Amino acid sequence: MSEKKTAYHHGNLKAALIELAERLIEAGGFENLTMQSLTDGVGVQPSAAYRHFRNREFLLRSLAKRSFDRWNEEIKTIIEQTPPKQRTDAFFRFFFRSALAQPQMFRLMFVSEYGRDSRSIEGMVSFLTLETAIAQLSPEQDEETIRARLLSSWGAIHGTALLLIEGRLQRFYVGHMDTDDLVDHIIATQIHSPP
Repeated sequence: MSEKKTAYHHGNLKAALIELAERLIEAGGFENLTMQSLTDGVGVQPSAAYRHFRNREFLLRSLAKRSFDRWNEEIKTIIEQTPPKQRTDAFFRFFFRSALAQPQMFRLMFVSEYGRDSRSIEGMVSFLTLETAIAQLSPEQDEETIRARLLSSWGAIHGTALLLIEGRLQRFYVGHMDTDDLVDHIIATQIHSPP
């Protein structure tokens, strides 16, 4: 059995650890990620990984922040490329599509404690951007009404995404609707219906 390298000589170790961590999380959930599995995966001594991430908690918080940063870049693109009246729809479709494309990273961001780091504002940026988009749909509404619409529509799409991720929405519950139909229905009832 060959010994592990004491240093990482084939590119950027930090980037390799992050890339592998995201793959391992998607394969087995953030709960099962260990520093040992990471260092084994890239073939280095644990001390090499700890130079970049002082512990598992720090790594998971870093991964959640990185995911929020990517989301916020996508959201910025949506805002730039979508007319104001269509931004809320586009935002929710992006939210849902991303949740189903990377369900375990979604859980890390929105379910775990690692996505609720009080020292960062990445998640708050997404929330405030969506609030602005909803306000543009009904500029005559007061702030409290807009916030209530935001929370109810976000709760609906977030809850539906989690139910799908966890395999809880059986055919019995949704009838003939597919996931696109579900999203359309949530957008129509939660965003476009009069409050």
